[in-house]
Amino acid sequence: MRKELRKFEEYFWGLTKDDFKATSELVKVFMKAYWMEIKLPKESKTLTPEIDLFIAQHYRETQMLLQFGIWRLQSIFESLLKTNFDIQSLGISEKLKDLKFKGFTVVKKKELLQWTALRNKLSHSAPEMLNPFPTNLIESDIDEFAQLLSDIYEDLERQKLTKGK
Repeated sequence: MRKELRKFEEYFWGLTKDDFKATSELVKVFMKAYWMEIKLPKESKTLTPEIDLFIAQHYRETQMLLQFGIWRLQSIFESLLKTNFDIQSLGISEKLKDLKFKGFTVVKKKELLQWTALRNKLSHSAPEMLNPFPTNLIESDIDEFAQLLSDIYEDLERQKLTKGK
């Protein structure tokens, strides 16, 4: 590993809740570019093996991109908990326990844990390259997860202000 990577700086300015939206928007920009790229072959009257292969590869790449979005969003959330709520434990379940111990209530916790289970599957049981996801991820999944995390984080920030911590 390069020396620079071993000394990787964790933050320059630091993450904010705006990073949820920024990540969601970034995924959508990439998805739009992918859809523009595939538009011409799809409009062809003849589906040649080459075009079929191109479309299949396109699907795999977009699924990987959406998986990245889910992974990144939760990483932002966990980093914000670490830096802004002094939660040092590993894993989202432990982080949520630490928040509860500090007197915070996590709204939409069940939904968060469902998304976390998906993110963990993507992280620890990565889908195959040729079968990137058994259920088709779509762009709105990224928006939904980003909004959920933003809502939870904003509520935690309100609680923090109320507690004067």
